[in-house]
Amino acid sequence: MAPERRIFHPESPITIALDIDDTLGSMVLKDDLDNDYISWFRENDLIVDAIEKHIIHPGVIEFIRYLYENPNIKFCFFSHGVAERNHPFVSQLLKRALCDKKYKHALSEEEFKLFEEKMKDNIFSRGDCSSSIGGGYYKDLRKVTLKLGGDLRSTILMDDQRSNLSNDQKQNGLIIPYSNHLVFRNIFIKPFGFLGEAEWREPQMRAANHIFCATALLDMVLSIHSKPITQSLFELQYQEDGNSRFELYENNSLYINGLKKLQQFATSTLKFYGHDANEFFGFKKNGHALTNILSHSPFWSVSSIPTEHKKVNESDDSIVKRFCLTL
Repeated sequence: MAPERRIFHPESPITIALDIDDTLGSMVLKDDLDNDYISWFRENDLIVDAIEKHIIHPGVIEFIRYLYENPNIKFCFFSHGVAERNHPFVSQLLKRALCDKKYKHALSEEEFKLFEEKMKDNIFSRGDCSSSIGGGYYKDLRKVTLKLGGDLRSTILMDDQRSNLSNDQKQNGLIIPYSNHLVFRNIFIKPFGFLGEAEWREPQMRAANHIFCATALLDMVLSIHSKPITQSLFELQYQEDGNSRFELYENNSLYINGLKKLQQFATSTLKFYGHDANEFFGFKKNGHALTNILSHSPFWSVSSIPTEHKKVNESDDSIVKRFCLTL
């Protein structure tokens, strides 16, 4: 049975367009299908056949349920991939997420067929992309709003590439670390600290678990009712000079809080990907535990904000408000 739909946010509904490749899933080469790291995805029923085999990234099943149950959100898919690949990928992803009998809002076969048919209009593919000067494509979210309703101020594209956004829609992007199948393979075969490769491994560990970070960021933005969604999203990810706030994705508490959120939608054990992921996200390089690692708040603690960004005579509360967009 579908969850009750209630409207509680001043910008209702909010539309979230989801990229597919290296955001929700990744294509796997045939030679890799017998690789040991694939066994983890096979055991968790996270492999789909959409022209080629694809793995579904850790946490994506639960993330789809998180979006589905949120009465304030409507979601769609926007990928550079061809429609012949995108449609079967989305269909299998939705079926795994919403037809699991252990899921409290599991759809019957008849209910899913109706939902699947409706969602076909919510899949935007290569033919819906706009051509870039010099070749390539970008995603114009106006095509989403024209078809599904809403406006750009309440429309978000979750993607692993900032260049996929139209130049006048950068504020609409929820950009997460890029993660292809090689990231998962590398993490599987090389435990943290192996041969002293910590610096090389850190971005890969975060990339493999990027859905948890994205969940925490989205949860933060949705909790702010005093500003347009896209304004809050932009301020969270960019500095005043327009440069990206890359340190945002190095804050381990975001991954922890995102995992906690998605565990509420899991029908089996949901964990970070990687043999030593709990140790990685639970401790800094020097081995000291993060001060806010067990916090239930989705916001950063003051201790996690780089000191060079703090202004003299500025209170901790105002610092948190300025960097975390708290109410």
